[in-house]
Amino acid sequence: MSACLSCFAKSDGILLHRLFYGSLTADTFPLPLLSSLNSNYDYLTGLHAELISLSSDEFLITWREFHDRLRFILILKRNAKIHRIPADLQRLLAFLGLALTATAGRQTVVDCQDVGLLKKYVMDAAAVFDLIIKSFLDDDVCVLFNYSPLVAHPANTAKLTGILDFFSSSMGVSHSSILVQDRIAAMSSAVDDLTEAELALLWFCVRSANSTETADGRSADARSADARSAASEMLVFLPQLSPDLAYRLFTLKYSAGITVAFLAGRDFELSIGMQVKIDSFWRTEVEALQRLTQLPPKWMAPSLEQELAPELYGLVVRTGRRGRLFLSPCSTASSRERAELRRVQLMAFVRIFSQFNGNREGDSDGTWSDLLRPVHSDGNWSDLVRPVHSDWPRTIGPPVKELYRLSDGYKCYWLHRGDAQIWALFDAATARSRLRVICEATLTLFLPDGKNA
Repeated sequence: MSACLSCFAKSDGILLHRLFYGSLTADTFPLPLLSSLNSNYDYLTGLHAELISLSSDEFLITWREFHDRLRFILILKRNAKIHRIPADLQRLLAFLGLALTATAGRQTVVDCQDVGLLKKYVMDAAAVFDLIIKSFLDDDVCVLFNYSPLVAHPANTAKLTGILDFFSSSMGVSHSSILVQDRIAAMSSAVDDLTEAELALLWFCVRSANSTETADGRSADARSADARSAASEMLVFLPQLSPDLAYRLFTLKYSAGITVAFLAGRDFELSIGMQVKIDSFWRTEVEALQRLTQLPPKWMAPSLEQELAPELYGLVVRTGRRGRLFLSPCSTASSRERAELRRVQLMAFVRIFSQFNGNREGDSDGTWSDLLRPVHSDGNWSDLVRPVHSDWPRTIGPPVKELYRLSDGYKCYWLHRGDAQIWALFDAATARSRLRVICEATLTLFLPDGKNA
């Protein structure tokens, strides 16, 4: 994962850090590369365009400025084939760290009709854009969409055959390539069993070792190896996976159709998906989750450090209609440590949500007093307003309230903009660019980079 975080791409003599830490500006974006793609490419120089698109009969690429960053969406329309995408566009995608990878054992052609799921689950264009623009762009989430019935429903047939890729860079979810995996068609029976709520959790995230290479000019063996590598690292919200995949998927279902899924495996990014509203996540559901995961009665830890092992790379909890939790250990983590993460992630999940259901003004109920300590002795957290950390983007701005101070310099901040509430937990001395991805309507927990060692 660390290799992906330091991924660089070259294009037209420009060396650009891959959108992860920095922002695209007129000085860093390869504008000449876009000249053959969109006559309005110079409109990007001011970074004020809300939406600019390049469209043809087979594909559509859109980008939009958000918080001084550019968000990219690539959609291949029905029957679109990768080898028909103009070379300039492939160069642009490669520059952005996105490689077009074909299915193992096939040519560099990805035909929508080759994917069984897309024949049954095709997407309504309006629903797709509503989901992406509002739920992902505006939430500044970093995720790669593969061929997937994410918002698919049998009623949404024959309007759009799928999202190949949604490219955005913020959160640190390692991803890179477009992959059509042969087993997708075999998953159709599992997809049939999913409820509409669970379909909202169904998405694919793929990692590829060669994230900055295009498919053209590479041997079939290399493409096949890339596909196998990416397939072995596929994260998918499905109740079943083929046993020969590197990961195992565990799914927990409890009240109100909420689904919690997580993966355990080799050098992985652990993902939890759920569909839950904060105001409906009451103590009964917390207790239900506690029983399902066989958590001990006293699941509150004395400190965050004790609960989250030092090999944990990062933890992000995002809530809303499609809340997610990402965990990732370092590559040297042992099997015992990885097993511990499977326990830790759910305990952290329950603990975070307890903040929304316990007594925020103090610790009289004893639900989470062992974890968080009030800044003031009287437990009042509403009167302390602190300046925004220097790594926070100016576009977010105040007011930011420091809620609780944990051991070893950890601090919990609460940001309020209108109806949006954002929580951030970090060590101010070591937290860096990941703080920039905090944005509206999310609950985000950051572990400092200093805990990666």
